[in-house]
Amino acid sequence: MKYFLINFCLFFAIACCAHPHIYIEPSIEIIFDDLGLNGFKNTWVFDGMYSELIIEEYDKNKNRFFENKEIDCIKEKSFSNVKNQSYFNRIKIGKTKKIVKEVLDFNANIENGNVVYSFMVPCRIVAKNYPQFVSISVYDDSYYISLDFDCDGCLSVKSNKNIKYTVSKYENEKDSFYFYQIIPYEYTIKYFKVNE
Repeated sequence: MKYFLINFCLFFAIACCAHPHIYIEPSIEIIFDDLGLNGFKNTWVFDGMYSELIIEEYDKNKNRFFENKEIDCIKEKSFSNVKNQSYFNRIKIGKTKKIVKEVLDFNANIENGNVVYSFMVPCRIVAKNYPQFVSISVYDDSYYISLDFDCDGCLSVKSNKNIKYTVSKYENEKDSFYFYQIIPYEYTIKYFKVNE
């Protein structure tokens, strides 16, 4: 009984003390082109406090604008470290998880006082004449960073006349984290090529 109480108190202390240190509002645009799925364009809007830390650290000339050299520095020192977490993009092609190894077109700017990152996650899948499925969710399972992927307008689609698609959203209990308390939202895109 004593060990149960000790373990329970330890669990309770960890659960109470641990919390996110950075808050991000992510949005994703699914990009389709003539061939099919091209990838996922990510936009991250950081909370005001962390934004000020980034601006203080990397806006060297204090003009509230990131020049190319400053953006390169941000990418190297304040972004590339999340590569090991697939840049928080949890992608499944069918039922197979995709490891994101690279991103394209990284940019950083300041909008209304908030730092905004944007980048493209390439995910080329040629569309067929039958339905295919790809799923995406955005989260940090260490819960050091909170990414709210349930906000209005957090997912959009850049369509193509040759592609038909539907999008469904659900809570993915299988990938819950932080002592099973956080259940991430996942979006599944069903798409296929239209016969010309």
